[in-house]
Parts: sequence; C-alpha cells; structure tokens
Amino acid sequence: NEVGCTVMSEPFLVYVNDSIVVNVTATENTICEGGEVTMTAHLNDWNADQIVYQWSDANGIIPGATDLNYTTVINNEGTHTFSFRATQLTSSCTATGSTTINVVADPIIESITLDVYAICEGRQVTVNATSNAGADAVYTWYRNGDLIEGVTASSFTESPLAVDGDATEYVYSAYVTTPVSGCQSAIVAAEALTVNANPTVTISGDPIVCDEDENNVTLTANVIGALPVTYQWYENDVVIAGENAATFETTKEYREYPYSFSVQVSNEVGCTVMSEPFLVYVNDSIVVNVTATENTICEGGEVTMTAHLNDWNADQIVYQWY
Repeated sequence: NEVGCTVMSEPFLVYVNDSIVVNVTATENTICEGGEVTMTAHLNDWNADQIVYQWSDANGIIPGATDLNYTTVINNEGTHTFSFRATQLTSSCTATGSTTINVVADPIIESITLDVYAICEGRQVTVNATSNAGADAVYTWYRNGDLIEGVTASSFTESPLAVDGDATEYVYSAYVTTPVSGCQSAIVAAEALTVNANPTVTISGDPIVCDEDENNVTLTANVIGALPVTYQWYENDVVIAGENAATFETTKEYREYPYSFSVQVSNEVGCTVMSEPFLVYVNDSIVVNVTATENTICEGGEVTMTAHLNDWNADQIVYQWY
C-alpha cells in the first residue's frame, strides 16, 4: 500500500473442467399418433460428477423429467422436438442435446371385400383388405368377433361351415399395424357372408320293373335343403340330355344286369350335390300259356286248368285266377 506494506496471499486453485458433451437418441424418430418413444441422453464422460439433468419440449421444462431417459406418448400429429440439458454443479458447465420425433397418422384399412358373399358349405371364400399400411404391415383378423389364429396377411382363403346345418352368417373384420410405435388402424368390417348347408338328394322309384311297360322306369329326386334347385339326371355317370326335372321317366329293355341312375341338384347360391346311384333291374316279360284238361265238358263236369310260365326260374311271382 502507500506506506510500503506488501503481502502475498495464499494460492487459490481454480479447476477448469472439460466441457460436457451430450448426444440424444430415440428408440424411434417416426411414430404414429398415440405411439410411445423413449429418448436417451449420452454423456461424453460418464465419470463427471454432480451433474443434474433436465428434459424440455416446445412448452418448456418437463416437470419430473430429470433422468437420462425420458419416455412419453405423443398424440398429436406433426414434428416434436425434445431437448436435454446437463449441468455440472461444481463448474456450472452445461451441455444440451436434442432430437426430433415425427408423428404421422395411423394407417387406414380402406375396405375389406369378399370374392363371394353367399356360398355353400365346403366351398371357399377369399377375404381381402386394402390399406395404406405398406408391405411390412401385419393384419389381425376376426371372424364374428373371434380372433383368427395365424392369419396376418392382407388376404386369406378359408371354408367356413354352416352351423348345425343351418344357413350361417359370418362377418370378417380386421385392423392393421406396422412396426412403428402406435401405428394401428381402426377395426373395419366387411359385409356379411352367408354359408348355406348343402342340400341332400335321394332317388325314389321302383327298383324292379318289367320290360313290357312303356316308361317302365320312373324315378323321383327328393331334395332336402335350400330350394329352389335345378336338376340333371345321369345314366352310368353320363349326362342324360334334356332331363332336368325332379321326375325322370324312360323305357328300358330287359338285360341281365341293372341300369344305374343318379341325379345332380344345384341351387342358386352354388350348392351342388350328387345323389347315390339308384339301380333299376328290368326283368324280361313273363309269358303265360293256359291249358285245360278238357275244353268242353257237361254240366257238373270237373276241369283242371294249368298256367305255364315261359321262365320257371323267375322268382317272387304271385298268381291269381279270374
């Protein structure tokens, strides 16, 4: 000082820390509305001590977001920026980092269509969904509200049943997801499919006829199930042209083995069924000659008449005199 006093202080030490460097990453940088994302801050020196953290978004500091990781759900479409600040209390060194999350609209199933809306049991239906979800999309399918296990493509084919033999309706619905967080469409349903039970048909008629009668073969198709139907008659599995009615008549000659007839019925929804073969045996005509012990007698006289068959091997024959 002015009177010549001089003194030296004790040394004062100042530590100059290396700057903190922060990088921010996210589990996904593009998500869909309602998707969840986790952001993580990475420091260049994990040995640095007394550091506090704070996350912020466009609205300012996020209360409670004071860890290296921050997980949030974003419901608004658009671009969202999240910032991270690290502050070292011993040095007031700070570092910031940020990341941008793009939030896009959920995928949409535009339509679900069927290649046919009424079938018979045993036939196939193909169900197809059209969407904007892309090639990596996964579809979750339901049949009348029940999950269809193992079907994840946009299209599939199956053969549904007519429950208890009754016409049964099926409604197919689905939603689509993509590998991006939150990307799930609304559930969309198709128009109902009706599965009809196949009709059954049996043939009735006389299985043994005689060759002397005109239209000696008369058969009737008896149908149970969805009506109306169309008919087609077959002989030995060959179409009989023009025979398209429920009743079929024809004339057949005697032969030693039977004739085989069947009928196919089809209804308006594509149900088609073939009957079991119906066998008709056409017997040779019976020829009878009658003789008498006498053809002229007196009153009170006795006479014996005898019927003679041309084929004594014919069986199941009954006789009646008049």
